[in-house]
Amino acid sequence: MAEGRQLRHLRADDRLGGPLRLTSDPAPDSAPEFSPGGRHIAFVRALPEAKCGIFLVPPLGGPERRVAEIALCQYPQTISVSWSPDGRWLAVPDSDAPGKAAALFLVSMESGEKRRLTAPRVLTDFGDLSAAFSPDGRTLAFTRYTVAIVTSICWPSTRSWLHKGNPHASPPRTRRPRDLPGPGRARNRF
Repeated sequence: MAEGRQLRHLRADDRLGGPLRLTSDPAPDSAPEFSPGGRHIAFVRALPEAKCGIFLVPPLGGPERRVAEIALCQYPQTISVSWSPDGRWLAVPDSDAPGKAAALFLVSMESGEKRRLTAPRVLTDFGDLSAAFSPDGRTLAFTRYTVAIVTSICWPSTRSWLHKGNPHASPPRTRRPRDLPGPGRARNRF
């Protein structure tokens, strides 16, 4: 859990001492997310020049490792990360340049390589944020912020995360929820 500026971890069975402090850098940390196997916690840290770093830290403390840097970081507390079910990738928002809409990228936990997943329209979209993998890793849901409306979108994929088909938009929030179309029909309702 992010508390103030540093990352802390509270175990359910911890009866002594309270939360364990995991980071000590004075820069603000946010968006902690456990890896699927629980071996790492990914988090976002604000860096100089309006950039953010994606870091990993063991859940019981230890050295941090910077995995990637992202340019989209004017408001670090709005950045979130999502682990792929196999723990090999993180979905993160980023931007090619200041003033451009946020797109979603996959970041390799092994190499730090970034793969662009989405391409919001520059003139009408603020960007793509809040990614979440499906449990089987075949679909990525995210929110596309546009000038007129907020839309949740699911993107079907192949195992290698090369695009397969077009994203499917959910109806605007003013309508009743419906199942999203796609391979195997999505179980989640939006």
